[in-house]
Amino acid sequence: MTFYFKPPRGNIPLHKLQECVEERISYLDFVRESTDISECHDHFKFEYLIDGSALDRTGHFMLRLVALKLKSLEEFLLESEPILFTKRLRFLKHNQIDKELRIARRHVKEILFHCQPLPKYQVFLKHFVQLCEDMIESKAISHTFTDEHDLSCQDHCVLVPFTLCLPLIVRRDVDLTAGKVIVPCGKWSQLLGCLFGEHLKHGMQQLLASNSYTSMWDDDRVRYLFRVLKLKFNQNAPSNAMSKYSTLRANEVDQTSLLFPPCMRNMHITLRQRHRLSHYSRFYYSLFLKDIGMPLMESIEFWSKEYAQSTGSCTSCSHSWQKDGRKYVYSLRHMYGLEGSRREYHTPCCQQVQNMSSSPLSDGGCPFLSFDDKKLLNCLHNQIKFDVLSTVGNDKSAKEKCHIYLDALKSFYAEKVSSTEGNKEIIASNQNSTPALSPSQFYFTVKKT
Repeated sequence: MTFYFKPPRGNIPLHKLQECVEERISYLDFVRESTDISECHDHFKFEYLIDGSALDRTGHFMLRLVALKLKSLEEFLLESEPILFTKRLRFLKHNQIDKELRIARRHVKEILFHCQPLPKYQVFLKHFVQLCEDMIESKAISHTFTDEHDLSCQDHCVLVPFTLCLPLIVRRDVDLTAGKVIVPCGKWSQLLGCLFGEHLKHGMQQLLASNSYTSMWDDDRVRYLFRVLKLKFNQNAPSNAMSKYSTLRANEVDQTSLLFPPCMRNMHITLRQRHRLSHYSRFYYSLFLKDIGMPLMESIEFWSKEYAQSTGSCTSCSHSWQKDGRKYVYSLRHMYGLEGSRREYHTPCCQQVQNMSSSPLSDGGCPFLSFDDKKLLNCLHNQIKFDVLSTVGNDKSAKEKCHIYLDALKSFYAEKVSSTEGNKEIIASNQNSTPALSPSQFYFTVKKT
Protein backbone atom coordinates (compact mmCIF):
# COMPACT_ATOMS: atom_id res chain seq x y z
CA MET A 1 0.00 0.00 0.00
CA THR A 2 2.74 2.42 -0.96
CA PHE A 3 1.46 6.01 -1.05
CA TYR A 4 4.07 7.14 -3.61
CA PHE A 5 5.02 10.45 -2.02
CA LYS A 6 8.67 10.23 -3.10
CA PRO A 7 9.88 9.24 -6.59
CA PRO A 8 12.79 6.78 -6.94
CA ARG A 9 16.37 7.77 -7.70
CA GLY A 10 18.92 6.13 -9.98
CA ASN A 11 19.38 5.10 -13.62
CA ILE A 12 17.39 2.71 -15.78
CA PRO A 13 17.76 1.74 -19.49
CA LEU A 14 15.06 3.17 -21.72
CA HIS A 15 13.80 -0.20 -22.97
CA LYS A 16 13.45 -1.39 -19.38
CA LEU A 17 11.64 1.81 -18.43
CA GLN A 18 9.21 1.32 -21.32
CA GLU A 19 8.57 -2.28 -20.30
CA CYS A 20 8.12 -1.18 -16.69
CA VAL A 21 5.39 1.32 -17.61
CA GLU A 22 3.67 -1.01 -20.08
CA GLU A 23 3.64 -3.80 -17.52
CA ARG A 24 2.06 -1.49 -14.95
CA ILE A 25 -0.69 -0.48 -17.37
CA SER A 26 -1.48 -4.11 -18.13
CA TYR A 27 -1.49 -4.96 -14.43
CA LEU A 28 -3.71 -2.01 -13.52
CA ASP A 29 -6.15 -3.13 -16.18
CA PHE A 30 -6.15 -6.64 -14.72
CA VAL A 31 -6.58 -5.33 -11.16
CA ARG A 32 -9.52 -3.20 -12.17
CA GLU A 33 -11.36 -6.19 -13.64
CA SER A 34 -10.29 -8.91 -11.17
CA THR A 35 -11.76 -9.64 -7.76
CA ASP A 36 -8.65 -11.47 -6.55
CA ILE A 37 -5.25 -10.08 -7.57
CA SER A 38 -3.54 -13.17 -6.15
CA GLU A 39 -4.81 -15.17 -9.16
CA CYS A 40 -2.23 -13.96 -11.70
CA HIS A 41 1.14 -15.55 -10.99
CA ASP A 42 2.39 -16.13 -14.54
CA HIS A 43 0.75 -13.33 -16.49
CA PHE A 44 3.01 -10.48 -15.40
CA LYS A 45 6.64 -9.67 -14.76
CA PHE A 46 6.41 -9.03 -11.04
CA GLU A 47 9.90 -7.56 -10.73
CA TYR A 48 8.20 -4.37 -11.96
CA LEU A 49 5.24 -4.66 -9.59
CA ILE A 50 6.56 -5.49 -6.11
CA ASP A 51 4.81 -3.03 -3.80
CA GLY A 52 7.13 -0.16 -2.86
CA SER A 53 10.15 -1.38 -4.85
CA ALA A 54 12.21 1.03 -6.96
CA LEU A 55 10.77 -0.39 -10.20
CA ASP A 56 7.23 -0.26 -8.82
CA ARG A 57 7.65 3.41 -7.96
CA THR A 58 9.35 4.08 -11.29
CA GLY A 59 6.38 2.70 -13.21
CA HIS A 60 3.94 4.70 -11.09
CA PHE A 61 5.68 8.06 -11.40
CA MET A 62 6.43 7.70 -15.13
CA LEU A 63 2.78 6.84 -15.67
CA ARG A 64 1.85 10.04 -13.85
CA LEU A 65 4.14 12.06 -16.10
CA VAL A 66 2.86 10.58 -19.36
CA ALA A 67 -0.78 10.73 -18.21
CA LEU A 68 -0.63 14.50 -17.87
CA LYS A 69 -0.41 14.75 -21.65
CA LEU A 70 -2.91 11.99 -22.46
CA LYS A 71 -6.41 12.46 -21.08
CA SER A 72 -7.56 8.87 -21.57
CA LEU A 73 -4.53 7.58 -19.70
CA GLU A 74 -5.03 10.13 -16.91
CA GLU A 75 -8.62 8.99 -16.39
CA PHE A 76 -7.50 5.36 -16.39
CA LEU A 77 -4.72 6.11 -13.89
CA LEU A 78 -6.96 8.04 -11.48
CA GLU A 79 -9.49 5.21 -11.53
CA SER A 80 -7.24 2.16 -11.36
CA GLU A 81 -4.36 3.18 -9.06
CA PRO A 82 -6.66 3.65 -6.01
CA ILE A 83 -8.18 0.24 -6.75
CA LEU A 84 -4.72 -1.32 -6.73
CA PHE A 85 -3.90 0.50 -3.49
CA THR A 86 -7.05 -0.80 -1.79
CA LYS A 87 -6.55 -4.39 -2.97
CA ARG A 88 -2.92 -4.38 -1.87
CA LEU A 89 -4.03 -3.12 1.53
CA ARG A 90 -6.11 -6.27 2.06
CA PHE A 91 -3.02 -8.49 1.91
CA LEU A 92 -1.02 -6.58 4.54
CA LYS A 93 -0.76 -7.45 8.22
CA HIS A 94 -1.43 -4.76 10.81
CA ASN A 95 2.28 -4.29 11.61
CA GLN A 96 3.04 -3.72 7.90
CA ILE A 97 0.29 -1.11 7.69
CA ASP A 98 1.63 0.60 10.80
CA LYS A 99 5.07 0.70 9.19
CA GLU A 100 3.73 2.11 5.89
CA LEU A 101 1.83 4.86 7.71
CA ARG A 102 4.98 5.85 9.59
CA ILE A 103 6.99 5.94 6.37
CA ALA A 104 4.30 8.00 4.62
CA ARG A 105 4.16 10.41 7.56
CA ARG A 106 7.93 10.88 7.45
CA HIS A 107 7.93 11.46 3.69
CA VAL A 108 5.15 14.04 3.94
CA LYS A 109 6.96 15.93 6.69
CA GLU A 110 10.06 16.05 4.47
CA ILE A 111 7.97 17.40 1.59
CA LEU A 112 6.42 20.09 3.79
CA PHE A 113 9.85 21.10 5.13
CA HIS A 114 11.90 21.07 1.93
CA CYS A 115 9.36 21.82 -0.81
CA GLN A 116 6.64 24.31 -1.54
CA PRO A 117 3.46 22.38 -2.32
CA LEU A 118 0.51 24.09 -3.93
CA PRO A 119 -1.79 25.63 -1.29
CA LYS A 120 -4.52 22.97 -1.54
CA TYR A 121 -1.95 20.18 -1.59
CA GLN A 122 -0.24 21.68 1.45
CA VAL A 123 -3.51 21.66 3.36
CA PHE A 124 -4.11 18.05 2.35
CA LEU A 125 -0.62 16.97 3.43
CA LYS A 126 -1.02 18.57 6.86
CA HIS A 127 -4.33 16.77 7.34
CA PHE A 128 -2.71 13.54 6.17
CA VAL A 129 0.07 13.83 8.77
CA GLN A 130 -2.47 14.48 11.50
CA LEU A 131 -4.56 11.47 10.46
CA CYS A 132 -1.51 9.17 10.43
CA GLU A 133 -0.61 10.32 13.92
CA ASP A 134 -4.16 9.81 15.16
CA MET A 135 -4.26 6.25 13.78
CA ILE A 136 -0.80 5.34 15.10
CA GLU A 137 -1.31 6.86 18.55
CA SER A 138 -4.74 5.27 18.94
CA LYS A 139 -3.06 1.85 19.10
CA ALA A 140 -6.05 0.58 17.12
CA ILE A 141 -4.23 -0.53 13.96
CA SER A 142 -3.65 -4.04 15.33
CA HIS A 143 -7.36 -4.18 16.19
CA THR A 144 -8.59 -2.82 12.87
CA PHE A 145 -6.52 -4.47 10.15
CA THR A 146 -7.20 -8.15 10.75
CA ASP A 147 -9.27 -10.72 8.88
CA GLU A 148 -11.59 -11.06 11.87
CA HIS A 149 -12.36 -7.36 12.16
CA ASP A 150 -16.04 -6.51 11.70
CA LEU A 151 -16.59 -3.84 9.04
CA SER A 152 -19.41 -2.41 11.17
CA CYS A 153 -17.11 -2.01 14.20
CA GLN A 154 -17.09 1.44 15.84
CA ASP A 155 -14.76 0.81 18.77
CA HIS A 156 -12.26 3.38 17.50
CA CYS A 157 -12.90 6.52 15.45
CA VAL A 158 -10.92 9.30 13.79
CA LEU A 159 -12.13 12.79 12.98
CA VAL A 160 -11.18 14.08 9.51
CA PRO A 161 -12.22 17.01 7.26
CA PHE A 162 -15.02 16.01 4.91
CA THR A 163 -12.88 16.91 1.85
CA LEU A 164 -10.65 13.90 2.52
CA CYS A 165 -13.37 11.28 2.18
CA LEU A 166 -16.04 12.52 -0.21
CA PRO A 167 -16.75 9.00 -1.59
CA LEU A 168 -17.70 7.82 1.91
CA ILE A 169 -20.05 10.80 2.31
CA VAL A 170 -21.67 10.17 -1.07
CA ARG A 171 -22.37 6.56 -0.10
CA ARG A 172 -23.66 7.73 3.31
CA ASP A 173 -21.18 5.44 5.04
CA VAL A 174 -20.18 8.06 7.64
CA ASP A 175 -21.71 10.86 9.69
CA LEU A 176 -20.95 14.47 8.81
CA THR A 177 -20.91 17.11 11.55
CA ALA A 178 -19.81 20.75 11.12
CA GLY A 179 -17.51 19.97 8.21
CA LYS A 180 -15.90 17.01 9.99
CA VAL A 181 -16.47 13.32 9.43
CA ILE A 182 -16.37 10.68 12.14
CA VAL A 183 -14.85 7.59 10.55
CA PRO A 184 -15.16 4.37 12.61
CA CYS A 185 -12.40 1.75 12.43
CA GLY A 186 -14.60 -0.47 10.27
CA LYS A 187 -14.22 2.14 7.49
CA TRP A 188 -10.50 2.86 7.89
CA SER A 189 -9.48 0.77 4.87
CA GLN A 190 -11.90 2.74 2.71
CA LEU A 191 -10.64 5.98 4.26
CA LEU A 192 -7.04 5.18 3.33
CA GLY A 193 -8.20 4.44 -0.22
CA CYS A 194 -9.92 7.84 -0.37
CA LEU A 195 -6.76 9.52 0.92
CA PHE A 196 -4.64 7.83 -1.73
CA GLY A 197 -7.02 8.96 -4.48
CA GLU A 198 -6.93 12.57 -3.25
CA HIS A 199 -3.16 12.48 -2.92
CA LEU A 200 -2.84 11.16 -6.48
CA LYS A 201 -4.93 14.04 -7.87
CA HIS A 202 -3.01 16.66 -5.88
CA GLY A 203 0.33 15.05 -6.75
CA MET A 204 -0.35 15.20 -10.48
CA GLN A 205 -1.36 18.86 -10.21
CA GLN A 206 1.83 19.51 -8.27
CA LEU A 207 3.89 17.85 -11.01
CA LEU A 208 2.12 19.87 -13.68
CA ALA A 209 2.94 23.11 -11.85
CA SER A 210 6.59 22.26 -11.17
CA ASN A 211 9.47 23.92 -13.01
CA SER A 212 10.92 20.54 -13.97
CA TYR A 213 7.77 19.38 -15.79
CA THR A 214 8.46 21.38 -18.95
CA SER A 215 12.16 20.52 -19.01
CA MET A 216 11.37 16.81 -18.75
CA TRP A 217 9.59 16.97 -22.09
CA ASP A 218 12.76 18.29 -23.73
CA ASP A 219 14.22 14.81 -23.22
CA ASP A 220 13.96 12.66 -26.36
CA ARG A 221 13.51 9.54 -24.25
CA VAL A 222 10.44 10.93 -22.48
CA ARG A 223 8.92 12.02 -25.77
CA TYR A 224 9.58 8.57 -27.24
CA LEU A 225 7.90 6.86 -24.30
CA PHE A 226 4.91 9.16 -24.64
CA ARG A 227 4.55 8.40 -28.37
CA VAL A 228 4.66 4.65 -27.76
CA LEU A 229 2.00 4.74 -25.05
CA LYS A 230 -0.18 7.18 -26.96
CA LEU A 231 -0.10 4.93 -30.02
CA LYS A 232 -1.17 1.93 -27.97
CA PHE A 233 -4.03 3.88 -26.38
CA ASN A 234 -5.29 5.28 -29.68
CA GLN A 235 -5.15 1.91 -31.43
CA ASN A 236 -6.10 -0.37 -28.60
CA ALA A 237 -8.27 1.47 -26.11
CA PRO A 238 -11.45 3.25 -27.26
CA SER A 239 -12.67 5.68 -24.58
CA ASN A 240 -13.22 3.61 -21.43
CA ALA A 241 -12.06 0.25 -22.76
CA MET A 242 -8.61 -0.19 -21.28
CA SER A 243 -9.41 -3.87 -20.86
CA LYS A 244 -8.53 -4.18 -24.54
CA TYR A 245 -4.96 -3.29 -23.70
CA SER A 246 -2.50 -6.19 -23.47
CA THR A 247 1.18 -6.91 -23.83
CA LEU A 248 1.99 -9.55 -26.44
CA ARG A 249 4.38 -12.21 -25.14
CA ALA A 250 6.72 -14.25 -27.31
CA ASN A 251 4.97 -17.48 -26.34
CA GLU A 252 1.54 -16.08 -27.26
CA VAL A 253 2.20 -15.28 -30.92
CA ASP A 254 1.09 -18.65 -32.34
CA GLN A 255 -2.39 -18.35 -30.84
CA THR A 256 -2.65 -14.61 -31.44
CA SER A 257 -1.69 -15.03 -35.10
CA LEU A 258 -5.22 -16.30 -35.77
CA LEU A 259 -6.27 -12.63 -35.52
CA PHE A 260 -3.56 -11.41 -37.92
CA PRO A 261 -4.30 -10.14 -41.42
CA PRO A 262 -3.33 -12.75 -44.06
CA CYS A 263 -0.12 -10.91 -45.00
CA MET A 264 1.25 -11.10 -41.45
CA ARG A 265 -0.20 -14.56 -40.85
CA ASN A 266 1.72 -15.73 -43.94
CA MET A 267 4.98 -14.27 -42.60
CA HIS A 268 4.40 -15.96 -39.26
CA ILE A 269 3.72 -19.36 -40.85
CA THR A 270 6.78 -19.00 -43.09
CA LEU A 271 8.94 -18.10 -40.12
CA ARG A 272 7.73 -21.10 -38.11
CA GLN A 273 8.39 -23.44 -41.03
CA ARG A 274 11.78 -22.10 -42.17
CA HIS A 275 12.92 -20.30 -38.99
CA ARG A 276 14.04 -17.45 -41.24
CA LEU A 277 12.51 -14.57 -43.20
CA SER A 278 13.89 -12.37 -45.93
CA HIS A 279 15.16 -8.94 -44.89
CA TYR A 280 12.01 -6.90 -45.62
CA SER A 281 9.66 -9.58 -44.33
CA ARG A 282 11.56 -9.73 -41.05
CA PHE A 283 11.61 -5.92 -40.87
CA TYR A 284 7.87 -5.56 -41.54
CA TYR A 285 6.88 -8.45 -39.28
CA SER A 286 9.01 -7.09 -36.41
CA LEU A 287 7.34 -3.69 -36.73
CA PHE A 288 3.92 -5.31 -36.79
CA LEU A 289 4.62 -7.25 -33.58
CA LYS A 290 5.96 -4.08 -31.96
CA ASP A 291 2.88 -2.06 -32.90
CA ILE A 292 0.41 -4.64 -31.58
CA GLY A 293 2.03 -4.72 -28.15
CA MET A 294 5.24 -6.76 -28.09
CA PRO A 295 7.90 -5.11 -25.87
CA LEU A 296 11.52 -5.08 -26.98
CA MET A 297 12.69 -7.83 -24.63
CA GLU A 298 9.86 -10.13 -25.76
CA SER A 299 10.75 -9.38 -29.39
CA ILE A 300 14.38 -10.35 -28.76
CA GLU A 301 13.22 -13.58 -27.13
CA PHE A 302 10.84 -14.33 -30.00
CA TRP A 303 13.41 -13.83 -32.78
CA SER A 304 16.28 -15.46 -30.91
CA LYS A 305 14.33 -18.72 -30.52
CA GLU A 306 13.61 -18.85 -34.25
CA TYR A 307 17.01 -17.81 -35.57
CA ALA A 308 18.81 -20.15 -33.16
CA GLN A 309 17.24 -23.10 -35.01
CA SER A 310 18.66 -24.79 -38.09
CA THR A 311 17.12 -23.83 -41.43
CA GLY A 312 17.72 -27.18 -43.10
CA SER A 313 17.21 -27.03 -46.85
CA CYS A 314 14.19 -24.68 -46.63
CA THR A 315 16.13 -21.49 -47.28
CA SER A 316 19.52 -20.27 -48.44
CA CYS A 317 19.85 -17.88 -45.48
CA SER A 318 23.15 -18.47 -43.68
CA HIS A 319 22.52 -16.14 -40.74
CA SER A 320 21.99 -17.47 -37.24
CA TRP A 321 21.41 -16.02 -33.78
CA GLN A 322 24.56 -17.66 -32.49
CA LYS A 323 26.70 -15.88 -35.10
CA ASP A 324 24.72 -12.68 -35.77
CA GLY A 325 22.77 -12.20 -32.53
CA ARG A 326 24.35 -8.81 -31.70
CA LYS A 327 23.45 -7.49 -35.16
CA TYR A 328 19.84 -8.63 -34.78
CA VAL A 329 19.52 -7.11 -31.29
CA TYR A 330 20.85 -3.79 -32.64
CA SER A 331 18.36 -3.99 -35.52
CA LEU A 332 15.45 -4.57 -33.13
CA ARG A 333 16.56 -1.76 -30.83
CA HIS A 334 16.77 0.48 -33.90
CA MET A 335 13.15 -0.35 -34.81
CA TYR A 336 12.07 0.51 -31.27
CA GLY A 337 13.77 3.92 -31.56
CA LEU A 338 16.64 3.12 -29.18
CA GLU A 339 19.55 3.21 -31.64
CA GLY A 340 20.72 5.18 -34.67
CA SER A 341 18.58 8.20 -35.51
CA ARG A 342 16.06 7.11 -32.83
CA ARG A 343 13.20 7.68 -35.24
CA GLU A 344 9.89 5.93 -34.69
CA TYR A 345 9.10 3.12 -37.14
CA HIS A 346 5.63 1.68 -37.65
CA THR A 347 3.92 -1.17 -39.46
CA PRO A 348 3.93 -0.65 -43.25
CA CYS A 349 0.76 0.30 -45.03
CA CYS A 350 -1.05 -2.11 -47.34
CA GLN A 351 0.57 -0.64 -50.44
CA GLN A 352 4.05 -1.36 -49.09
CA VAL A 353 3.08 -4.95 -48.35
CA GLN A 354 1.56 -5.33 -51.81
CA ASN A 355 4.77 -4.03 -53.39
CA MET A 356 6.60 -7.00 -51.88
CA SER A 357 4.52 -9.31 -54.07
CA SER A 358 6.35 -8.17 -57.20
CA SER A 359 9.70 -9.48 -55.95
CA PRO A 360 10.55 -13.05 -57.03
CA LEU A 361 12.67 -13.57 -53.89
CA SER A 362 10.00 -12.28 -51.51
CA ASP A 363 8.44 -14.53 -48.89
CA GLY A 364 5.92 -11.82 -48.00
CA GLY A 365 3.45 -9.72 -49.94
CA CYS A 366 -0.33 -9.58 -50.08
CA PRO A 367 -1.89 -13.07 -50.28
CA PHE A 368 -5.04 -11.68 -51.90
CA LEU A 369 -2.96 -10.14 -54.69
CA SER A 370 -0.49 -12.83 -55.73
CA PHE A 371 -1.21 -16.17 -53.99
CA ASP A 372 -3.00 -19.10 -55.61
CA ASP A 373 -6.00 -20.58 -53.79
CA LYS A 374 -4.02 -23.31 -52.05
CA LYS A 375 -1.45 -20.92 -50.62
CA LEU A 376 -4.11 -18.33 -49.77
CA LEU A 377 -6.13 -20.86 -47.75
CA ASN A 378 -3.07 -21.54 -45.63
CA CYS A 379 -3.10 -17.88 -44.48
CA LEU A 380 -6.77 -17.76 -43.48
CA HIS A 381 -8.54 -18.89 -40.32
CA ASN A 382 -9.43 -22.58 -40.61
CA GLN A 383 -13.04 -22.10 -39.48
CA ILE A 384 -13.97 -19.58 -42.18
CA LYS A 385 -11.39 -19.92 -44.96
CA PHE A 386 -13.57 -21.83 -47.44
CA ASP A 387 -16.51 -19.45 -46.95
CA VAL A 388 -14.20 -16.49 -47.54
CA LEU A 389 -12.63 -18.08 -50.61
CA SER A 390 -16.03 -18.75 -52.17
CA THR A 391 -17.11 -15.16 -51.47
CA VAL A 392 -14.15 -13.05 -52.60
CA GLY A 393 -14.20 -14.12 -56.27
CA ASN A 394 -11.87 -12.68 -58.90
CA ASP A 395 -13.74 -9.47 -59.62
CA LYS A 396 -12.69 -7.68 -56.42
CA SER A 397 -9.54 -5.79 -55.53
CA ALA A 398 -7.10 -7.05 -52.91
CA LYS A 399 -8.36 -4.39 -50.49
CA GLU A 400 -11.97 -5.46 -50.94
CA LYS A 401 -11.04 -9.10 -50.39
CA CYS A 402 -9.16 -8.19 -47.22
CA HIS A 403 -12.21 -6.29 -45.97
CA ILE A 404 -14.37 -9.33 -46.61
CA TYR A 405 -11.99 -11.48 -44.59
CA LEU A 406 -11.92 -8.90 -41.80
CA ASP A 407 -15.71 -8.86 -41.55
CA ALA A 408 -15.76 -12.66 -41.58
CA LEU A 409 -13.29 -12.78 -38.68
CA LYS A 410 -15.29 -10.21 -36.73
CA SER A 411 -18.48 -12.16 -37.32
CA PHE A 412 -16.81 -15.42 -36.33
CA TYR A 413 -15.40 -14.11 -33.07
CA ALA A 414 -18.54 -12.21 -32.18
CA GLU A 415 -20.61 -15.35 -32.81
CA LYS A 416 -23.17 -13.34 -34.75
CA VAL A 417 -24.00 -16.17 -37.10
CA SER A 418 -24.62 -19.90 -36.82
CA SER A 419 -24.61 -21.11 -40.42
CA THR A 420 -22.48 -20.81 -43.51
CA GLU A 421 -25.26 -19.12 -45.48
CA GLY A 422 -25.73 -16.49 -42.79
CA ASN A 423 -22.00 -15.92 -42.68
CA LYS A 424 -21.88 -15.30 -46.41
CA GLU A 425 -24.72 -12.84 -46.16
CA ILE A 426 -23.04 -10.79 -43.47
CA ILE A 427 -19.72 -10.83 -45.29
CA ALA A 428 -21.24 -9.60 -48.51
CA SER A 429 -23.28 -6.88 -46.86
CA ASN A 430 -20.33 -5.40 -44.95
CA GLN A 431 -17.58 -5.45 -47.53
CA ASN A 432 -17.74 -1.70 -48.13
CA SER A 433 -18.12 -0.74 -44.47
CA THR A 434 -14.45 -0.82 -43.53
CA PRO A 435 -11.95 1.92 -44.43
CA ALA A 436 -8.44 1.11 -45.64
CA LEU A 437 -6.50 -0.50 -42.80
CA SER A 438 -2.86 -1.09 -42.03
CA PRO A 439 -2.01 -4.61 -40.78
CA SER A 440 -1.94 -3.41 -37.16
CA GLN A 441 -5.32 -1.69 -37.53
CA PHE A 442 -6.74 -4.90 -38.97
CA TYR A 443 -5.56 -6.77 -35.87
CA PHE A 444 -6.97 -4.24 -33.39
CA THR A 445 -10.29 -4.11 -35.25
CA VAL A 446 -10.71 -7.89 -34.85
CA LYS A 447 -9.46 -7.85 -31.28
CA LYS A 448 -12.01 -5.24 -30.20
CA THR A 449 -14.74 -7.66 -31.26
